[in-house]
Amino acid sequence: MAKKLWGLFVVLAFCFALAIPAAALVTDSLIDLQEALGAAAVGDVVVLEGGTVELAAGDTLVVPAGVTLVVSGGARINIDGGTLRIADGGTFLLLDGGTLCIRTIYAVYIGTDTLASAVMDLTGGNLIREYIGSTTIIVNRGEFKIIDGQLGYPMLNYYGAPFITFANYSEVNAALAQADGVDRELYTAESLAALDDAIGAVEWGIVARYETGLAGEYNNLDAVREQITEWANDILAAINSLEETGVADVVDASASAYVVVPKGSKNDLYITITEQLSNGATRVLETMMFSIDNNASGTYSVGPYKIYVDTKGNDQIRQIYITNLDEALRS
Repeated sequence: MAKKLWGLFVVLAFCFALAIPAAALVTDSLIDLQEALGAAAVGDVVVLEGGTVELAAGDTLVVPAGVTLVVSGGARINIDGGTLRIADGGTFLLLDGGTLCIRTIYAVYIGTDTLASAVMDLTGGNLIREYIGSTTIIVNRGEFKIIDGQLGYPMLNYYGAPFITFANYSEVNAALAQADGVDRELYTAESLAALDDAIGAVEWGIVARYETGLAGEYNNLDAVREQITEWANDILAAINSLEETGVADVVDASASAYVVVPKGSKNDLYITITEQLSNGATRVLETMMFSIDNNASGTYSVGPYKIYVDTKGNDQIRQIYITNLDEALRS
């Protein structure tokens, strides 16, 4: 129940942020969903937050131009012979708890060959591709976002280059959200320039996997994921290194860490620095993530600090300390 309420909260927050009305549905009826989308005006959001909608042979579900369809909160759309079409200017969002299951060939069409663009964002929910024989998603014109292989990858046809999986930029986007919250009036021009350089270094639209058939011809998921983590960490490091004018000095600092074990061959190590200021206040630097092996030990940089971390097993921290504390406090 808590997860469902949280998913609904995310949807409502999304709608509130864009100042657009939302219509919520819990239904198993394709007709009900078609009618809701058909009645929606430009700027409206239709939220499917429960039920399972089936698209059988001959069925078509269209997300109109200027309308957003959100699938979340345990809702599911199964494409089993039918077609999901996202019109130019339309948006399809799969949020936490939502599922899109593709069972047949040529199931999803994103946009048409015009100057307008459609958006399909599957990074927040669960994509299941049960049909593996040929192209299932066709991007004619628009933007396709998908998780970078942790939940499986779809076969795409993107401007004639088949079977592409694009990288997941969620870490970079989270870092950019932190950067957007920076009050630039409080920091020096030099340190802000370093932040802008870190943001500008990000290369968007990287292909993490490319195939010409069922056998992988190009598979760079791990390397791409590490590169994106590096870009995100560079942005966070620049945020942590922003220099304020007329602020209290840092008199002490401590480090804490934890490990998350995702799918794949690497673990994620998260390190946070807490600084003690001369005026008695504390300041927590942005948490940074590092990709590590099991039982890894090493030294990692967070702002001016170098932190030694020794891990045990998959997710235990055996030892952690700042190796250059005196030097960092003088800097």
